Amino acid sequence: MSEKIKKKQCKITILGEDGVGKHSIVNDLLEENDKLTENSSHIGIDIKEYNLLHTINGKITEFNIEFNIISGQERNKGITKSIYENIDCFIIIYDVCNEESFKCLKLWNENIKKYSNLKDYLVCIIGNKVSSNRVVSFEKGKKFAKENNCFYYENDDKTNFENILKQFIPNLKNKKQEKLKCENEEGAADSCCGKKCNIY
Repeated sequence: MSEKIKKKQCKITILGEDGVGKHSIVNDLLEENDKLTENSSHIGIDIKEYNLLHTINGKITEFNIEFNIISGQERNKGITKSIYENIDCFIIIYDVCNEESFKCLKLWNENIKKYSNLKDYLVCIIGNKVSSNRVVSFEKGKKFAKENNCFYYENDDKTNFENILKQFIPNLKNKKQEKLKCENEEGAADSCCGKKCNIY
């Protein structure tokens, strides 16, 4: 008898300044897994879908993910409120080679707190385009994430994004920020341990 697969719906909004790699990180994930599908677009928003199979506590869960990729220019537009509503998880991406994109993390995070209509959502920060030319250190990114109760990871190639999703998305089952638990630190509270979590 085949094992029954549990299914969960998940909406993830991806934020960050223009040029940090928001679209490429999702498109690379879809292309790598031959799941690049037609997507719908609205002004300032691209919507893509992805099914993620992940084993949690020995049981297979299929996460049906809807990615809402937001243009960096939308941070200061009237569309702001609607793009934060009914979202399970927010991913803020910045370019580790671009100090200004890192500074804007604060503004994106403030908008999440201001406009989200849910009490129990997750926030994950991803430092993208990791290279020897970086200007924002891993420690600096980790510090910001810890201070703001966020997960933190770094991405340096197209295969890593799925691993990042598998690290933090199981925490959606609890749906409470104060109960976040990092896989690398048993009993950890408030945020990810800040380690690279076998991702980078």
